[in-house]
Amino acid sequence: MSIDVQIRQPQNAVEIERFIQICRESRIPTVLATPRQDKGYISLFAIKDKDVIGGFVCFIQTKEGKADLDVLSVQEQFRNQGVGSLLLEELLNRLRQNEIKTLSTVPLTGTDNYYLKKGFSYDVTDENYVVFRL
Repeated sequence: MSIDVQIRQPQNAVEIERFIQICRESRIPTVLATPRQDKGYISLFAIKDKDVIGGFVCFIQTKEGKADLDVLSVQEQFRNQGVGSLLLEELLNRLRQNEIKTLSTVPLTGTDNYYLKKGFSYDVTDENYVVFRL
C-alpha cells in the first residue's frame, strides 16, 4: 500500500520542529534529527496535507564517495504505507546523482529487518552498521 505524499526539503522552522517531534516519539536522539541544509547534508520530508509525517537526515562525504543516514523516521500512524520507502528511494536517487557509492546507517532497535529488506547488508568491518552499495 502506498500513500499520497510530497517529498521535499524542509521549508520552515515549524516543519523542522514537527520532524523533531516525530523523532522524539520514536525515541530517536534529537541531535540526529535536526535537519540541516548546509553543504554535506541532505534533509527531505514527507508531506501529507501540509503536515510533516516523516523525513530523513543524511550526511554526505562526496570526496570519499559515501554517505551516512543519520535518521529516517515516519510518524507511527503512517508506517507500513510506503512513506519510508519513498523517502529512501529519493535519497538513493540523489546519492546516485552525486556519484555516491555507499550508504551506511546504524539501525535502531527493531529496524534491522527493514533495512535488510531494502537491500542493505551488514558491514563486514562493523556489525553495528548496515550498508547499501549503490
